[in-house]
Amino acid sequence: MRVVGVTVVLVVLAALVLPASAAARSRFCTGGDTCIAVTKRDGVIRLAIGTSPLAGRRYRLCVTAPDRSRTCRRFRLVVSGGGEIAGSSVRWSRHFPRKGRGKYFARWALGGGSNFLPALDFRLRA
Repeated sequence: MRVVGVTVVLVVLAALVLPASAAARSRFCTGGDTCIAVTKRDGVIRLAIGTSPLAGRRYRLCVTAPDRSRTCRRFRLVVSGGGEIAGSSVRWSRHFPRKGRGKYFARWALGGGSNFLPALDFRLRA
């Protein structure tokens, strides 16, 4: 499990620090220690978060489709082996319904609550 946890955190960190032309369509970092990102690589859209382990063990992620329907799911944060960062990266198509082409909005809330970070968007063309 430790190797898997470290791998997930490394994937999240790579998504958050790569230049926009390489992976990220959209990203946001708070003034504190939390960053979120929507990445697309090889046609796969991933929704990622990196934060302090003190932020909790779970988060809530909601995606609003072009038809304005909203789907929310809860996920676990994985803490790195050193315990300095917690992160998660989920494949959009595995956890959220595809509602056709158009603009989708993703919103994260730490601790599974309703205090959401700013929304990030991504677009499906086909």
